[in-house]
Amino acid sequence: MENAKRKYVIPDHIKGMLTLVMAIVTAVLYAIILGGAAIRTLLEADPVFSDNAVRAASLLSGLVGSIVTAGFASSRPAEPDDPDDDMPIVENPAVMVSRQSSGRLRRNLAGLARVIGLPSPWGVQARAAAADGGPITVGGLTGTVWVALLYFAEYSVVGLASLLLSAFLPAVPDLVSSSAWVWLGTIVTSSYSFFGLD
Repeated sequence: MENAKRKYVIPDHIKGMLTLVMAIVTAVLYAIILGGAAIRTLLEADPVFSDNAVRAASLLSGLVGSIVTAGFASSRPAEPDDPDDDMPIVENPAVMVSRQSSGRLRRNLAGLARVIGLPSPWGVQARAAAADGGPITVGGLTGTVWVALLYFAEYSVVGLASLLLSAFLPAVPDLVSSSAWVWLGTIVTSSYSFFGLD
């Protein structure tokens, strides 16, 4: 009777690993299918794609865009691991705007990294600094934030290429044009999330 009531919980590190594997597979398929379609559209006179490729492209466009939007939406402006939250007041307004922009970028990329399934980018440094009693400082982007940046860059480059091909070529395959419009919709929502707009 007790065994029937026991709930099985998947450990967090296993969930994170599965999420990361799925996010990487999605990104690779997105690059292969949509990136390949964009290249073929540019180089070939009349490329033809199967119905399954068109369905996969539509699914991947929405999925990758949703992951980016969710990552930006999950960024937390007041995170204890974020070194920019304890930033001193700077008298020069140009420097202050530059630091705020840099902090927003890092926060959003850290949120994307968490959604992808990567470990907290500043957690290790923050814990080490707290143990030593020293200040939390991070000079640049960490490895996990670079992975999130590459994920976002792939999403942006492939989507923008599809949009430009759809805008400037007289005829493009449905795969490219539908992916372009899905990308345009998700980049708008991602931008709202990035800047924290309602």
